[in-house]
Amino acid sequence: MKENKMENLVWIIFASIGTIFLIIGVIIFGNITDYTNKIDTIGTITEISSYRSTNDEIDHEVYVAYTIEGKKYKAISSIY
Repeated sequence: MKENKMENLVWIIFASIGTIFLIIGVIIFGNITDYTNKIDTIGTITEISSYRSTNDEIDHEVYVAYTIEGKKYKAISSIY
């Protein structure tokens, strides 16, 4: 009977710690993905290049150009 109480106590402690970490993770994720200051824009694909990766698959890099508030930007996105 004493083993069951100890085992239940251990489960309660681990579940409580796990719940605390889950809540902290949700709060941090909510702060990171704050889209209130986002600006919609349209980008133009300027180039797509292909290359062979180390595991012999073909990967792609997509080059995009876009303008936000009169300032021009370029970005690279890898597609696997």
